[in-house]
Amino acid sequence: MNTWNRQSEHLDQFETIRDLQQRMEKAKKERGQLLLDLGQKQYRAMVRNGQLTEVEGIMEKDALIYEASKRIKDMQEAMKPHRCTSCDASLEKDAKFCGSCGRAVPQPDIRPKNACVTCGAPQPTDHVFCTCCGGQLEATL
Repeated sequence: MNTWNRQSEHLDQFETIRDLQQRMEKAKKERGQLLLDLGQKQYRAMVRNGQLTEVEGIMEKDALIYEASKRIKDMQEAMKPHRCTSCDASLEKDAKFCGSCGRAVPQPDIRPKNACVTCGAPQPTDHVFCTCCGGQLEATL
């Protein structure tokens, strides 16, 4: 067998190894995602079934992540210049209507809120499930 044929076989082996490695890495990522999905489903089921002692540490982290995310969103919104969503004109801070086109300016959510009994996150009284932990909220009369 000449040198060229040996090099060609060698390259074929590398291509096969590389392909196998890529398929293996893809399968590992997909497996990890499936395990993550399964764990999240189990976690949500445990929260909804009131099995709080097993997931208390996770719930604390969820509440911290939820609150930090909410604050980041609020801060980003506050830093944005106030613009009309219809005509993009500049708006005064407390404007209820656009001075250029007359359209109503969306107002912040001022619905009354109750604390979630599971994680303590404030939730609008018309919600059935908590947007932080997914737990069922107590009905308000």
